[in-house]
Amino acid sequence: MWTIKENNETKHFFVIEPSFYDVMNPCDDFTMKCLEVLRRKLPAHFTDFPNGCKFGLIRYSDFLENKYPAIGITCNSIEDHIQIPDFIDLINEVEILINKIGLVNIKKEAEKIETIGWEKLNSIGWYFED
Repeated sequence: MWTIKENNETKHFFVIEPSFYDVMNPCDDFTMKCLEVLRRKLPAHFTDFPNGCKFGLIRYSDFLENKYPAIGITCNSIEDHIQIPDFIDLINEVEILINKIGLVNIKKEAEKIETIGWEKLNSIGWYFED
C-alpha cells in the first residue's frame, strides 16, 4: 500500500508499475498518455473488483525518492481493500492485459488521447479522470 499526503489530504493506493517503463521514459508526457490508456482499460479487465474502487494516475517513488508516475487503485472501504489481489497477482494480471493489447497498440491509442502531464501530476499527487 502506497500513501500520498498532499494538500492536507491523505490517500492510500495499491500501485501498478507497468513493464513498459523499461522501453520508455517514465516521466515524459507520452508515457503518461500510455499509462492513461492502460488505466482506462483496467476496470473492464478487473470486473470482480468492488464498485468502491477507483483507478487513477499517481505520483510514486522508489527507495531513493526518485519520483515517477504509476497507476493507483484506491478503495472506499476496508472491505473493498481486502478484495484486491496481492501485489504479485495484481502485477501479473496487468501484464496479461498489456500483452493482450500489445505495446504498439497502447502507443497508437496514446497518440490520440489527452490526459494530465507529469509535471502537473507530480505537483498534485494523484489524478482521477471524472
